[in-house]
Amino acid sequence: MKLILHIGTEKTGTTTIQEFLDINREQLDRQGIAFLRSPGLTNHRKIATYSLDADHIDDHVIELGLQDEIKRKKWKEIFKNEFEQEIKNLPNRIHTVLISSEQLHSRLHKNSEVNNLFNLVKPLFDTIKIIVYLRRQDKVAVSLFSTACHAGGHRIEIIDSRPRGDNPYYNYLNLVEKWSSIFGKDSIKINLFEKESFYNNDLLQDFSHHINLEYTPNIIKPGNKNEQLSSKLQSCLLLFNRVYPKFENGKFNRENNQLRFKILNQLQSKYPGKGHLPSIKKAREFYDLFKTSNDELAKTYFNREILFSEEFNTYPLNECDFNLSFEIMEDLLNIIKKHSI
Repeated sequence: MKLILHIGTEKTGTTTIQEFLDINREQLDRQGIAFLRSPGLTNHRKIATYSLDADHIDDHVIELGLQDEIKRKKWKEIFKNEFEQEIKNLPNRIHTVLISSEQLHSRLHKNSEVNNLFNLVKPLFDTIKIIVYLRRQDKVAVSLFSTACHAGGHRIEIIDSRPRGDNPYYNYLNLVEKWSSIFGKDSIKINLFEKESFYNNDLLQDFSHHINLEYTPNIIKPGNKNEQLSSKLQSCLLLFNRVYPKFENGKFNRENNQLRFKILNQLQSKYPGKGHLPSIKKAREFYDLFKTSNDELAKTYFNREILFSEEFNTYPLNECDFNLSFEIMEDLLNIIKKHSI
């Protein structure tokens, strides 16, 4: 049996791919491909959490209440058993198992954590293929800022000023070398998250091509989801997230989380538009942190000089303004007031 591991990276259409796989489970099954359920119904984040080292506490560990070493060990035992049983119980027509989680990119920072994953899956499969999509780092950072606003972040900085060139989240050469050192260089298929690089200029057809799924007329496409947050709503959420944090005293605050989603549901359509952008100078400086490693990756794996297009004309000359309008502040306070009653 073959395993295909889709490891992201984050901000490369992973949610769309996972929803596509979920709603087409019947078509996948008919073609001998199983999209697993035990690691999660769409995003298989549990397998990333299982692979973390014991001293690595991330937001998912906190949400699951697994900071305690004994609880976490028990959870891992239960997950491992459920995961192995699901694979064992697959019908004979299944020849390929598919796992997809962008947190395999964003959370497994150490070789030891990738090795934890390897030790889990290697005994169960004859061959393993890894699929990864790469997007230019400054574009990832801008998209990540919007996601952070959506998910509870409160840092007023579109592009993080802290990363160095060896940052594990953005250094793709280190990412590829880390995974290839454990799973083998020949097991990794690197793709660029650029429309002109996709098979038939379509992400879902491209992914289907890589997993050998025949893209028949019966394939269902997920509906369009406009998850873009306008600059007004981003500023509003940054303020809310500071006053009503997602985590308090090391615990997940479920009520604050629910209130944030209520704000999103009520205000996203009322305040449409594009999100905040950094200045062209900030975007270029950030990209340049990773240019040397990008160029080396381009030469080694793509036989070319430059990995991504280096046009930056979509960015403004000056930094953005995070000021809030009276109108959106009034809407925000009314939602909080009604929620509290």
